Amino acid sequence: MDAMTTYVMAPPLQPLNTTCGPPANYTTFTEADCSANDRHLGMFTGKALAEPRRIVAVFYFGYDLDIAEIRFEELRHVVDLFVVGESRISTTGLAKPLVMKEALESNARFAHLKDRIMAIELDKATMEGQSSKCPHQESQSCWATQSWARDEVMRQFLKRNEDEGYRYLRHDHDIVIMSDSDEIPAGDVVKLVRHCERVDPAAKSGFAILSWAG
Repeated sequence: MDAMTTYVMAPPLQPLNTTCGPPANYTTFTEADCSANDRHLGMFTGKALAEPRRIVAVFYFGYDLDIAEIRFEELRHVVDLFVVGESRISTTGLAKPLVMKEALESNARFAHLKDRIMAIELDKATMEGQSSKCPHQESQSCWATQSWARDEVMRQFLKRNEDEGYRYLRHDHDIVIMSDSDEIPAGDVVKLVRHCERVDPAAKSGFAILSWAG
């Protein structure tokens, strides 16, 4: 894994394009956007919220900065905070650098989002203990390790949110999106989740955003 660090941390071969902007349906909002259509039939009442939801997007990170960048750019117009968990040990027990931490500290690639990305490092010794349950990279054991890592990132974030006076999530209607880094919700759909009133019984529950690539 260490041998990949130079490659992974290298800047893109082409300079970042800072002139192109997002499409209007990502950045503009009117109450008419909440009206039912084929994409969200039965989910929203058609009314806008008096105060938009705060949205936090959480994912566990391995090494792929390109995928992370796509996720950041797709959602940066509708997400208040990105929470990125990583460890010095992979879920299969291999040693690895803190790629995201290093990128945030030394790479201009994410400079425009640096204040909106919270990096959470999982304890190395604990991660070693969890990854030891994944001998020979057997699939079921490794899935359990990944699930633990995702849950631990969420636990640490929620504890930090509480310790900091609910700085990031304040209201019952605020949303946390948890998914793998390559499971990326469409930004224009998350915009509706942010601004639109949900119908009952969804109004009394959380959203479940599911993705399965198998």
